Amino acid sequence: MTIIKIGDVSYPMDDGVKRELDACKQRSENNFDLLIVVDGAEGCLTGDTIIKCNRATLGRKFTLKWMYYQYHREGLNESGLKRFKGWDLNIPTYVRSFDGFLIKLHKIKDVVYSGRKKVFKLILEDGKELKATANHKILTQNGFIDLTQLDKEKDFVMCDSPRAVSVNKFSYKFNDILIGGLLFHKYSDGGKKRIEIHRIIYEAELNNLTFGKYLEKLQTDEGESNNFTFVDTSKYVIHHKDHNHYNNATDNLVCLPKEEHSKIHGQYAYQHFNQGVPIYQKIKHIFEAGEEDTYDIVCEEPHHNFVANDIVVHNSGKSVYAQQLAYYLDPSFTTDRICFTPREFLNTCVTIPDGSAVIYDEAFLGLDSSLATKDQTRKLIHLLAEVRQKRLYIFLVLPSFFDLVRYVAVHRCNMLVHVYTRGAQRGFFKLYGQDEMKILYLKHRKTYDYNQKLVRKFGTFSNFYPIGKEAYLTKKRDSLNRFFKEVKVGKVPPREVQLGLIIMGFMKTGSSYKDLYNTYNTWGLKPMDFLTFSNQLAFNLGRIRDFLKIQEDKTKEKQDDINQQPPQSEIDS
Repeated sequence: MTIIKIGDVSYPMDDGVKRELDACKQRSENNFDLLIVVDGAEGCLTGDTIIKCNRATLGRKFTLKWMYYQYHREGLNESGLKRFKGWDLNIPTYVRSFDGFLIKLHKIKDVVYSGRKKVFKLILEDGKELKATANHKILTQNGFIDLTQLDKEKDFVMCDSPRAVSVNKFSYKFNDILIGGLLFHKYSDGGKKRIEIHRIIYEAELNNLTFGKYLEKLQTDEGESNNFTFVDTSKYVIHHKDHNHYNNATDNLVCLPKEEHSKIHGQYAYQHFNQGVPIYQKIKHIFEAGEEDTYDIVCEEPHHNFVANDIVVHNSGKSVYAQQLAYYLDPSFTTDRICFTPREFLNTCVTIPDGSAVIYDEAFLGLDSSLATKDQTRKLIHLLAEVRQKRLYIFLVLPSFFDLVRYVAVHRCNMLVHVYTRGAQRGFFKLYGQDEMKILYLKHRKTYDYNQKLVRKFGTFSNFYPIGKEAYLTKKRDSLNRFFKEVKVGKVPPREVQLGLIIMGFMKTGSSYKDLYNTYNTWGLKPMDFLTFSNQLAFNLGRIRDFLKIQEDKTKEKQDDINQQPPQSEIDS
């Protein structure tokens, strides 16, 4: 591992990756550009996934699609019939997350759209279900594993426990182990003479005895027990510094007055909301379930996982690693050269100096293979064919290399860095060269298999943002909000507008949704069940009305300008 130092910025980089990048620099000096793909399994759950959230101390369940629209201030309510303004993002949102010991509430940053993907359905023995892409990570007893790589015989899936862990002051937490038979403890509880184990550990240390010896004396020796120092539970509480009741190390325990302890737990109350013990379930079925729009939750540090449909799933950290690589190749790299929309990427590539680094984050928005016939995708492919003389370092960041259009994946990419997790730990990568990438795409695309035999280099990376984490996140949210607002309100495709006008015409004649559904089926379009059709119809009608209102306002503005002009006779005079 080498420490990269550029000005005041320093961060570690794998030696093998540094050698690869140095070779790329040499290639660029010979009038070649460089295109690197950084991908990772992220953003791969369907919109109907249920997420348990807590906002302003209130716990509720929402679909992932609905949460996405809340964050990006565009969309419909659950019935699909009414638009809304979105959440106040100044109020933090918490989801349930596994912290390594328990499932607690954890703060999130954003909910993102990840494109239309082929999904698979996971069904557990107890009936829990989840739809996700093939490479989405599911937490098992052996760590995080791709959904389609789960072994029904060997792997057990971690689930959120239905057993809430009480924080009521009149009851013990589920995971507080009680030891009974402590006949001679001054404050032992009830007929069973029980004490929480962490109190025994703390008091043993207080009395300069080992845990076992102290326990033995409390059970058998009344005379010596009378000389011990005990914690008066009417006044004091043994507090876990890290709020983890599994961690009973003596340096994690402290004796606090009850008033001070209450203040601490009031300050971190969200961490104890329905705090639960994880359980594991057997896998019943895994099968392909068609194509659907997919979404993801971006979590705050340090826990990059969340509970979806009561199953613990994961996301990765590909964006931060792309920035580290770009900054090494181009020390002048800034947030101005991170693009989140097709238009930003086109404009940036044309205007930045030769030899610069540029990152197209969320590149699936323009280069996903399912969009290959779209006009903006053709423009991006044409750009990548024409921009070579600028010797740019171009980074494409997206959920999966296999979703790239064929031209880019096979003919333009020079390197692939696949970011993944190992167990519950983030920050691992596999590096593939140009030849290996072609084999991956042409032979392993159907199964999304990142074949181990083709890997040129394994390694790790840090969670350091060389250009600043907050600046990156702010630009990402602003850019995507503008992009989706343009797509969903101001620029409805003409064919869709025409189809919508026909539908609105039918509705003016008194046609019902069922009549329109029957008419739709006679047009030979993509089959759709009635509920989906009615929801999409309501959504598209909202977009069409917005479009017509914009056109109406523009016409009115032009007419107002004409009306405000002085008569020709006044101009002539």
